[in-house]
Amino acid sequence: MSHSSRRRAFTLIELLVVATIIAILAGAAVVAIGHALESTKIAKTCALIAKLNAIVMQRWESYRFRRVPTEMPQLVMRPTDRKVIPTPPSAAAQVRCDAVRDLMRVEMPERWQDIATGPNAIPIYFNPLTRQPYIDASGKGAATATVPSNSLNSAYFAFFKSMVSNPNFTANEFNHQGAKCLYLLVTMGGDDPDVLENFSQDEIADVDGSGSKCFIDAWGNPIEFLRWAPGYMSRLQPNPPTDADQTDPTQVYGSPTPTVAGMPHTFALYPLIYSAGPDGYYDIVNDQDPPRQFTYTLTAVMNNPFYSCGGASVQFSDGPMGTPAILPLSDRQTGRSIGNADNIDNHSLGRR
Repeated sequence: MSHSSRRRAFTLIELLVVATIIAILAGAAVVAIGHALESTKIAKTCALIAKLNAIVMQRWESYRFRRVPTEMPQLVMRPTDRKVIPTPPSAAAQVRCDAVRDLMRVEMPERWQDIATGPNAIPIYFNPLTRQPYIDASGKGAATATVPSNSLNSAYFAFFKSMVSNPNFTANEFNHQGAKCLYLLVTMGGDDPDVLENFSQDEIADVDGSGSKCFIDAWGNPIEFLRWAPGYMSRLQPNPPTDADQTDPTQVYGSPTPTVAGMPHTFALYPLIYSAGPDGYYDIVNDQDPPRQFTYTLTAVMNNPFYSCGGASVQFSDGPMGTPAILPLSDRQTGRSIGNADNIDNHSLGRR
């Protein structure tokens, strides 16, 4: 081979080597850019959830000391001997607990059913743990305390009523209802009429054309909301739990001490605001997968945040409301989902 031929061969090899190096560097650059974009989306979603959390927690904390207007009967009938007695002071703690929970349900809705059903009469229990009520002094039924109508719930209901005539709304009624209720809570349930100035246009969308908006993460998916998520273990809700339920400071319905079955009667709960994260799968147990309509006004006790922790007749297959799981069920065999490991939520703020 002549000198010129060898030179051309070396030149070709050099070009191939250079091209290979360039391709490797380009691929690395694409990966780096992809990681940078993903990191930017994660940071943006964290910032959005932090803003939502600040607004929601302001209302949540207000229930610790908020005066709850209830009308208690002066006399009740004891169920054990049917003797009419003055309503005992111990009943006031139970009624306040139930009234606060009912107020939270109608003012911090996570489903349309919370909005459609206004404040309820509160049973006055002779034995709260067995739900045995006092009898009305007239002997004609269970003794109850009256909770007045709620202006915020009325505003929510007016919106809901205006939407039910929209066929797109009814067709998607149970689609992301937690996210849609969160939007109402933030925009209507606070004290700041200009709250939307804190959010950019690309953080809000009507994702299904239902006419009901929600906040969306950096991947375009709704930010979901559970008012009570007893199945979600985090730094706020540790396992095993130790802090008492904020709605039941006197522990009328039990304490964080584990029961024989291993689940405490009650414990401290915090709202769960969460993004599906990069993979687009929420992987958090709620009553939408499989579809069912969980109605808190029908739980025992009414508005019981821990009802989904109960026996087999009320439990979800994967655990209480808020439990991490790979959902939908079909994804468990396909490997399409990594579970909730990539989720971004308010319980984890400051840990990412």
